[in-house]
Amino acid sequence: MKPILILSLMVFLLQGICMALPEDPAEYAEWEARQLAAIEEQKTLPPEQAIPTLGNWVRKYSLHTHIEKGDRPVYNSARNFLLSIPGHAEWFGKEIRAMTDNEINRTGLQFEGGRGWYYQPLSHLQSPETVKVLGEQLFDDRSPFKGPPNDAEWTPSSNFAVSALHKLGLDNAPVKSTYADPRNDLRTWQLWFEQVRAGTRTFSFKGDKTIYSLTGPVSTALDPIEVRPAAPQPAPDSASVSPGSSNPSVWIALSLAVVALIFAAKLAFTRKPA
Repeated sequence: MKPILILSLMVFLLQGICMALPEDPAEYAEWEARQLAAIEEQKTLPPEQAIPTLGNWVRKYSLHTHIEKGDRPVYNSARNFLLSIPGHAEWFGKEIRAMTDNEINRTGLQFEGGRGWYYQPLSHLQSPETVKVLGEQLFDDRSPFKGPPNDAEWTPSSNFAVSALHKLGLDNAPVKSTYADPRNDLRTWQLWFEQVRAGTRTFSFKGDKTIYSLTGPVSTALDPIEVRPAAPQPAPDSASVSPGSSNPSVWIALSLAVVALIFAAKLAFTRKPA
């Protein structure tokens, strides 16, 4: 295992041990009040300062070691406030793209774990903006290393995006499995997003009846199967067309047939006997 992955794992484990929520009821109540007050303070800051802090709290309080009691007021308060900020998902997308560019171009030193961390809050932000940001990341499979993809060296942004979309809580998601499988499910998610981006498919989130496109709520649900053009119908058989049809070709054919019968009858009656 590469040293950077070992370091990432150690940081994750230490975070779970050192930052777990208080067990004493009094201490827990103090922590909750303090954290809610800190979230309120973020409302006085510019978005570019509040978004990363709120995103870190959303990520932290979604960990199994940090699940709150009851209705999870700290997690929900941070998440709802973050969702209310325009550009909440695009901020993370911009940072992810910058980190990826630095790694690919060898133009900066970025901690690899940070790129994956930024996908974690996105997986909890149910909004059209989040779907757009993650959907675009599905097509970024760049790697600074040559040869076949190797998760021990590098995880492509497309793989992170599959995992985040899988956890986002989409209703009628294109993949129904319990766990994300980025390598096998990537093309399925890409096709799904291509339809969403083209405007032929809408989406919604579990527990929310609102129907969305990438531009916001819409009134009608769309599915590519429903909006496909109807197959051309075969031309009607002339034998099955009723005489009352308004098709001109039918009347022409009938007129010619009547004329031919009259002409034949005339010849039969006027023909002299041998």
